[in-house]
Amino acid sequence: MGPSGTVKMVTTKNRTRKRTKIHPIDIHVGQRLRELRLQTALGLEALGALVGVSAQQIQKYELGQDRISASRLYLLAGVLQVPLADFFQGLPKRLRI
Repeated sequence: MGPSGTVKMVTTKNRTRKRTKIHPIDIHVGQRLRELRLQTALGLEALGALVGVSAQQIQKYELGQDRISASRLYLLAGVLQVPLADFFQGLPKRLRI
């Protein structure tokens, strides 16, 4: 959290050298995706194939480099056989609404 009580954003550079901000919730959801994937013993390639994206894209989701769309998150939850809420489990209180 920033000094004024606001949510701190992480800044990265994408391919075009444009700075983008990654919201902490995107990072958290990506970390949860990785945890849930590992619990089911699925590899990056296997999970990607099941939801129609590359292993590299799954890795970007897990690292919080790319946001996961609502439809893709729904597909991931189905493949991993978990409720959507599991992706938000453990979300820090400062990020909750």
